[in-house]
Amino acid sequence: MIDAVIGQKQALETEVQNLAQGRYPLSLFRELAEAGFVDESMEYWPYDGEVWPDEIQ
Repeated sequence: MIDAVIGQKQALETEVQNLAQGRYPLSLFRELAEAGFVDESMEYWPYDGEVWPDEIQ
């Protein structure tokens, strides 16, 4: 039980960090785009789990 709560807390902290850095989940990005809050020139490339060894993280 405690492990589940700690895991949820960590997931929320990660989500907050991503939002602070301008990385949005696809569902939120779509809502923002439909509401007109996303610049037309902006492209969205959702993370698909692929990590390239030469990319800087």
